[in-house]
Amino acid sequence: MSLTAISATETFQRLIEAECMLGDPVEPARIAELVQWVQGRPADILCYDRLDEAVKVMHQIATP
Repeated sequence: MSLTAISATETFQRLIEAECMLGDPVEPARIAELVQWVQGRPADILCYDRLDEAVKVMHQIATP
């Protein structure tokens, strides 16, 4: 299992590829909001072989 930090650019690309909800039709203001939101947050990729292990890691990350 690995947890790898990714850039804001890669985060944005992945969200677009995943067809995140931008509305239909897509409005420039909505894209600008998403870009601003992505730039203000760290992002990581979690690669795993076993779901139960990934769930434990996510729980540890999300629990203060």
